[in-house]
Amino acid sequence: MRQGMTTTSRTTFRILRNTGLALAAAGALAAGVAQAQEGMGHGRGHGAFGRIHRALAALDLSDTQKTQIKGFFQEAKPAFKSLREQMKSDHEALRDAVNVDRPDPAAVGNAFLKVHADREAMKAQREQLRTKVESVLTDEQKTELRGMRKAFGPMGKMNHERESGAPPER
Repeated sequence: MRQGMTTTSRTTFRILRNTGLALAAAGALAAGVAQAQEGMGHGRGHGAFGRIHRALAALDLSDTQKTQIKGFFQEAKPAFKSLREQMKSDHEALRDAVNVDRPDPAAVGNAFLKVHADREAMKAQREQLRTKVESVLTDEQKTELRGMRKAFGPMGKMNHERESGAPPER
């Protein structure tokens, strides 16, 4: 027994340490799932950009709309690239913080918060792009796009199972 520590404080210390490790593992798992959901694929047809390109292709856009929307995507490309690089770096830092013999709960928590902040920044950037795209659409096109977004959900998969209460198939 360590000097100065009672049995109760040793037990409390063990519980806190084990809870910290469990939280670290849960955080790492959540970060991995979150990153997968962010659509980290590259190139047209993969990830969030591929889904939006396919949705826009179904809207019968005018040439002017196509040009404007292409400009929005080109304008946003550097910001998305920077965010993806930051997300990758912060995710690696989280993984490194967790994959040690004795993970420091504070370090893991801070790393997880960075990953979470990255996700929120990516969501905000996507929302900003979506708002710009919708600004050049007709009311009918906006309605159709929103219907597609609702039908396909955040991961590009049909939501009809969710509406019925059943979990989506994986």
